[in-house]
Amino acid sequence: GASPWPVVLSVCFFVAIVLFLLPPVSGQMIYLPISLILIEKYGYDSAERLTVAILIATVFCTAMKLVASSAQQKLIGAPFAKSVTVKKAFGLHGPTFRIARSILSVRGFSWKKVLVLIGMPDWPISVLCGVLDLAIIPVMIGTSPEMIKILPN
Repeated sequence: GASPWPVVLSVCFFVAIVLFLLPPVSGQMIYLPISLILIEKYGYDSAERLTVAILIATVFCTAMKLVASSAQQKLIGAPFAKSVTVKKAFGLHGPTFRIARSILSVRGFSWKKVLVLIGMPDWPISVLCGVLDLAIIPVMIGTSPEMIKILPN
């Protein structure tokens, strides 16, 4: 028989989080297969079912992205904030990330921050947020428009 929803969601979530923790894996490479699995599981035999299935996949992938970004920020970036090796290994000292650091370090919320959080590579930006010791809630709020990139998948 078909696997129950909790099993499908748990396996998808675990696999996605592990993949998100690998630096070369882009979120886009994760969203598409997970979305296809969830849409197939829910069904798409009518426009209504397809719409609901797409919404389920989008919300699920957004939640995965936020959990993964939090883990990258707090479990990788924060503990290695003083490590020059980590900063060099992931290019956090280069000109692009110096600009990102400048934008993210400004107090308050701005569209520039949102563009950095959702427009630059997932892994290094989340790690940079940890290196900068940014508060997690504002970073997650700024990252949540990622849903715009996830929905078309």
